[in-house]
Amino acid sequence: MACAGFSLHRILGGSGRLCGALLPTRIGPFFFVRRARCGPERRIAYQIAMEAARRLGPNLAAIRRRDRDLDKQLRRATQSFVLNLAEGNRRRGQDRIHLFRVAAGSAAEVKAGLDLAVAWEYLGEAQAGPARDQLDQLLAVCWRLTERAGPRRRAG
Repeated sequence: MACAGFSLHRILGGSGRLCGALLPTRIGPFFFVRRARCGPERRIAYQIAMEAARRLGPNLAAIRRRDRDLDKQLRRATQSFVLNLAEGNRRRGQDRIHLFRVAAGSAAEVKAGLDLAVAWEYLGEAQAGPARDQLDQLLAVCWRLTERAGPRRRAG
């Protein structure tokens, strides 16, 4: 949980202006994570998702030249995480949580696709790095959005 807080703190540039953001706080020799007091965490997720989509653009163009099927799948998954976050921001209750979980799944799919593209040498490690980092931040925020609502219920 603390890792997501430090990521959010880094994303905000230390300003803490957005609500729900987890900020590291030092009290004596101990570090704690506290919640910022203004603006919703879900907006941060959407902003990070849009930045991830921007950073994925050149990577997807390089992948398209070598593997059109992988490119199509990554484009659909990218659209999915951005659109599900946007829709989830306008929903309430468990419907919102479900959409955030779907967005996280799509972001993880895109990250795995980038790993695959690097493994198959469609992309270099340095080329995929910025998009991967942005997706890691998005996954951390999505985890925070979904786990804050409580654990999932298990059937049976």
